[in-house]
Amino acid sequence: MTVATALPTSSAHLSGLLDVLRPDPALRELAARAGTPTLELQGPGATRPLAAATLACAGHPVLAVTATGREAGELSPRSSST
Repeated sequence: MTVATALPTSSAHLSGLLDVLRPDPALRELAARAGTPTLELQGPGATRPLAAATLACAGHPVLAVTATGREAGELSPRSSST
């Protein structure tokens, strides 16, 4: 008989991850192109917080359009319950 147990969940702050990934050529190009009048990004959902953080840390305002409130909450560290 197999018994499934729930793993504990917690919110992790990944701000240090951005510092490590900032030298990545794709993120450097994203930050460089951030001053263009229109910048449309497409990619896996898991990369959205990283892209938004890269733009925000480069000093650019970020307008992220999401389909649900949950997706918006995943982009905003202020909405986490830690």
